[in-house]
Amino acid sequence: MRVKVTRTVDLEEIPALVEKIIVECKDSLKSNGHNIAVEMHDVPNMVHSLEHTMENLSLVAVKLQDVINIVTGWQEASKPTGHSKETLQGGTDEQL
Repeated sequence: MRVKVTRTVDLEEIPALVEKIIVECKDSLKSNGHNIAVEMHDVPNMVHSLEHTMENLSLVAVKLQDVINIVTGWQEASKPTGHSKETLQGGTDEQL
């Protein structure tokens, strides 16, 4: 059974987290490609192998969608707000 876990990390930790997830996905894709059994003499085992591969690929797809969501949120959170330091402190509108 798979469960989705939500956690909070500092903004500067996002690139390392994304890289870790991407490496896991790449490793899984490599592994799954090598683990596909083509056994025409043992169709039930071949079907089981293919179904297992499909489940793993589905998990990779979910993780890649998570990466898309993470980097999109990271990019949005990293954008400057357009407010200067003085404006936030009640000073002038001059940009720093």
